[in-house]
Amino acid sequence: MSAASPSLAPARSRDSASARPLFDAAFWRWAAIINGGVPLALLAWDAWQGALGPDPVDAAIRTTGLASVTFLVLTLAVTPIRLLTGWTDVLAMRRALGLYAFAYAVAHLVVYIVWEQAGSLRRVGEELAARSYLQIGLAALLAMTPLAITSVDALVRRLGAWWKRLHRLIYVAAALGVIHFYMQVKSDVRLPLIYGAVTAGLIGFRAAKHYRDLRIAARRAPAGPAEKPTSWRGQLEVARIFEETPDVKTYRLVPPAGGELPFNYAAGQYLTVSLPVQTESGPATLKRSYSFSSAPTRRGYCEITVKRDPSGIGSRALHDGVSEGDLLTVAGPAGRFTFQDAAEPVAAPAGVVLIAGGVGLTPILSILRSLTDRSWPGAIYVVNVQKTRADLIAGAELRALAARFPNVHLLTAVTREPADDAHLSGRLTAERLRDFVPNLKKLPVFLCGSEPMMAATRGLLRSLGVPPERIATEEFTAGPPPQGLGEGETDGPAVVPAAAITFTRAGRSVTAPGETTVLEAAEQVGVPMPYECRSGLCGQCKVRCTEGAVTMESRDALSSKEEKAGYILACQSRATTTALTIDA
Repeated sequence: MSAASPSLAPARSRDSASARPLFDAAFWRWAAIINGGVPLALLAWDAWQGALGPDPVDAAIRTTGLASVTFLVLTLAVTPIRLLTGWTDVLAMRRALGLYAFAYAVAHLVVYIVWEQAGSLRRVGEELAARSYLQIGLAALLAMTPLAITSVDALVRRLGAWWKRLHRLIYVAAALGVIHFYMQVKSDVRLPLIYGAVTAGLIGFRAAKHYRDLRIAARRAPAGPAEKPTSWRGQLEVARIFEETPDVKTYRLVPPAGGELPFNYAAGQYLTVSLPVQTESGPATLKRSYSFSSAPTRRGYCEITVKRDPSGIGSRALHDGVSEGDLLTVAGPAGRFTFQDAAEPVAAPAGVVLIAGGVGLTPILSILRSLTDRSWPGAIYVVNVQKTRADLIAGAELRALAARFPNVHLLTAVTREPADDAHLSGRLTAERLRDFVPNLKKLPVFLCGSEPMMAATRGLLRSLGVPPERIATEEFTAGPPPQGLGEGETDGPAVVPAAAITFTRAGRSVTAPGETTVLEAAEQVGVPMPYECRSGLCGQCKVRCTEGAVTMESRDALSSKEEKAGYILACQSRATTTALTIDA
């Protein structure tokens, strides 16, 4: 895997990241907090002025009850507004609206017990037994109680996916609240009917969306290994280059003719880029694989994020030789570092742990942006370990996602600088992991970084009882340079001048030059062999080599288990022994 080897937020607007939007999450949150107190302030003012009418207690009961129902309906409206408009920041007001609905319902009950019934619990019990609208109102309050209790961040983290399931009680509370309102009104029922129609519409909207999601999920395969997206080879244009840090750039790639990307990819996968370089033998083409950092939900572009390595040929060629408007020849996507079932809320796990070191944050960003784009309900724990604050990639975006989405939890550590309010100091420890992720043993872990960092983190995870099969890793290393870059700089055994290749099932043999791939040799003698990309990405030409040995330029479509079983990629395999036997 090469320098930025493979790999749930809405697409970033990095070019305007410095300009804070007028109506951001903080605006909506404070708007809800401040305006939520207006009904109480008006009630208190009217009481002070003696303007509550002939029956002040009844006025207080009606005011607090109406305020509670209003805030319940507004709470229900937040998600439809977000889905219909794309204004994700409005989600920041949902918690405050829900808590105000509960607070006014409690005030409604307190006024009724203390003043309407003179504090007599016996009279309250008798009234409750005799009047069905009181029973329905109490049921609505009881439905809201666990929602208010579990609204704090600590319980959101602890409950994980169960928090979202529990908070579906909001629909029950809203429906019961509106029915209570209707039954309490003795004459003009127009206002309760309006509230009822709005509430029914909001609940119907959510039910229709849920049904649509279930239909879509039912048409897809059960959660499991991600299906390989169709492989593609061609040119993409560098539309923008973003400076993430002094030595990290993000390249936004788009189709030259516009429109959507000509391929699909999964969050966590990578793209192979062909880069022209100058060698001792003359011009050459260097192939390097770089992780997607963008979310696949953004169909108009994809992004790769690359750190410049002074000794890395590919990253230097990108950083120093590629400009906006250039065309890059790419192939892909490929890679198994994917969380494909993150798009399936019905089958998704309760959460996921994403751990990144250095530029290993790249595929982690892709997964995180994809999850937040889809409003995935599980708990998302992001651990980002960097050397210094200057090395933080998308630091502001990570903090914004953690603030915007209650299920996103962020831990950032810098190893070479002191701690502050937003960053821990020092390396990741078992204690930090255990405290940060309450149910770590039960969650899948995606780990990406340098091999020393990943080896140390795997040890921490094992010491905390995380099963090895729950840990998916992706290593960031430099791939082999092209021929002609200097003595000793190429890896792997030498290709033989010629090899006798036997295809046992077809009963055919051929002697071919060593530079001929097994797939090319099969084509020479008419042995049928499936293939698609001829780049080692799609895995269609996977075949078993029973005798002899080969070298492969790319082996990313093979699992370690398949390699141990003797499988090779025919399009990438060249003989390093004078005889090969292929099971084809």
